[in-house]
Amino acid sequence: MDKLGVNLVKYCADWIKTGGKSFVKKTVPFNKKSKLFYNHPNAEIKPDIAYHGSPFNFDFFDASKLGSGEGLNKYGSGLYITRTKKLSPFYANIRSKDAPLHFGNTKKLDNPQPTIYTISGLKNMKFKQVSNIEAKFIRKTQNDFETKYPQFDGLELDNQIVVFPKSLNKLKIDKKQNLLEFINENKGYPFRVWTTERNKLELFT
Repeated sequence: MDKLGVNLVKYCADWIKTGGKSFVKKTVPFNKKSKLFYNHPNAEIKPDIAYHGSPFNFDFFDASKLGSGEGLNKYGSGLYITRTKKLSPFYANIRSKDAPLHFGNTKKLDNPQPTIYTISGLKNMKFKQVSNIEAKFIRKTQNDFETKYPQFDGLELDNQIVVFPKSLNKLKIDKKQNLLEFINENKGYPFRVWTTERNKLELFT
């Protein structure tokens, strides 16, 4: 068994031995100096601000619509947001015909409305900071986890946050912009590749 496998077995054994308490004891408050993956000089991380990219234009977060973006929910059921702008265009454009990748359980939309949402309200929320492996483990028994640890509003991974459905009402949409408007406002920012159309990319470089 390789080192990763040994560590995973050890972690699961510890988790069972402590009755899941190991999930809680590692929780730490958000600290932008810890960087996580937010280490680009233009990241402008703010503890209360996050971003969400969606192929849909809406005015509030509706729990019944969760999973209609790319549909995988691989780190649990909830709203996926990020503290940086880097991934938002990618997920906003995910169901457009010019998207670099098409994955998940959803199909391309004939008339997508790729939109970026700037969100506040995070400073009054509590997120469990977890690795990808921990998040996938929690996902399998998310209802049990939320019942046992009601103090958590969601999970925070290295480059994204999963806000549990019960806590969507704590978030506020401060601003929404169509994708091209958002890209134009942030010229030069190193976004994850969000389109295959060179003429679009050339407009904002």
